[in-house]
Amino acid sequence: MDKLHSFATTRSLRYRLLDNADLVISGKSEKDGTFGVGVSMKAPKAVESGRARNKNIGPFLAAAAMKFGLLGALTFKGLTLMVGKALLISKIALLLATIIGLKKLFSHQD
Repeated sequence: MDKLHSFATTRSLRYRLLDNADLVISGKSEKDGTFGVGVSMKAPKAVESGRARNKNIGPFLAAAAMKFGLLGALTFKGLTLMVGKALLISKIALLLATIIGLKKLFSHQD
């Protein structure tokens, strides 16, 4: 377990979004002993002035779109699970109601 923890905390994954921006995902060990995942955007030209400052906003917009897309997919999957659970419970309730109805229908009253 210690080898796996040390492997995950000493490695990082770098994905080049554009020519001048990288997305870095790395594992880190928190102060309370838990394991966290850090995501950061790195651009080589951090400080610029004038009109050229707004040219590097593309990678940040792409990262935000990826984040919202992922959250949307996870939300849709959670909603699908809840709907499936409700459908299963309704089928069980219908089956029980049918059994009780048939039992009353075919019971002999003396």
